[in-house]
Amino acid sequence: MRILGIGYDPWKSLEVVNMLGTAGGWGTLRGLRQTYGHFTAPVESFEHGAKTGRIFINDNPINYYCFGNAVLDIDNLDNCKPVKRRHNQKIDGVITMLMCMRQFIDYERAAGTEQGKTKERIED
Repeated sequence: MRILGIGYDPWKSLEVVNMLGTAGGWGTLRGLRQTYGHFTAPVESFEHGAKTGRIFINDNPINYYCFGNAVLDIDNLDNCKPVKRRHNQKIDGVITMLMCMRQFIDYERAAGTEQGKTKERIED
C-alpha cells in the first residue's frame, strides 16, 4: 500500500511530525491549518457528497457522537468550519474527515495540473 499523504494540525505538532518523519514519512507529511479559510472547501464538498449519497458515514457510535457535538460556524467572509457546541465536547472525527477531504481536494488539483496535463473528469 502506498500512502499518498498524512495530514496533521501544525499547531504544537513538532514532536509527532519529527517522529513520523523519522519513521519514513517526510515525503507524505502535510500541515493542514485549522482555519476557516482552509475548512470551507472541504465542508462544502462533504455536505454535497453527503446530500447526494456519494459520501457514506458508517454507523459507528463515535461518528454520531462527534457529528452531534459539531456545529458550523461562519465568519464575516462566509468561510466556515466546524466548532464544538460546548467546550468539553469532542469533534475529532468530524475534523479528521474534513482534513481527509481537504487532502483529497488538493491531491486531485495537483494531479490534474501535474506536468501541464489537463485533469480529465470521470463521469458516472
